Amino acid sequence: VHDRPRHREQQPALVAGGLLLTVAWTVMDAAERNRARDRARDTAASATPGPEARSASGGPESRGEAASSGGPETTSTSVSGTGAGDSAGGAATPRAHAHPLRMLTRENSLDIGSGDLREDREGDIRFDCSQAGCELESDTSVFTMTFDDPGATYEACRLMAGEAESRDLPLAAAATGSEICVKHRNGDIALLVIQTKSTALPDIGFLMVDMTVWRAD
Repeated sequence: VHDRPRHREQQPALVAGGLLLTVAWTVMDAAERNRARDRARDTAASATPGPEARSASGGPESRGEAASSGGPETTSTSVSGTGAGDSAGGAATPRAHAHPLRMLTRENSLDIGSGDLREDREGDIRFDCSQAGCELESDTSVFTMTFDDPGATYEACRLMAGEAESRDLPLAAAATGSEICVKHRNGDIALLVIQTKSTALPDIGFLMVDMTVWRAD
């Protein structure tokens, strides 16, 4: 008679315990599923390269940078010109030969090829004075005076003298430091830099120059 009530009292405890176990199992199962999902997401993220990796491996970003910077995926055409363009095209600047302090008078002349002063008037460059003024003259070369900053280069003289036609150059506008480009008919290029100009008395006038020559051969 007394056992039945005790059995009925134990049933709620058993039911409560079962519910507790079920809740605990559900929580543990959900936590495990969450951990599994996180592991899967981490694995996928590590297998997919980020922006830096895509750029380094030639992805769209790196291809865009290569295209914008003239990389292998772009094609450029170089335009020949003076200076670096000529060097890129294979034409090297000839060796410069310096001939300092050459004094031209009405009695001598200057040879471009050797840089020597001649005691006659048969050289390439002659100095002459008249009542109209003093000038440089030549039978073999053309002259042009530069008006840019000092320091004319081979490329600059080759370009300017290549367009010159006059074999006479009046010196009225020349002064100490003035630069004159000369082109010989054989292709030699010369740069004259005036060091002293004395033309006040034409009969005893003279011109002292430094000459640099780039030979064509």
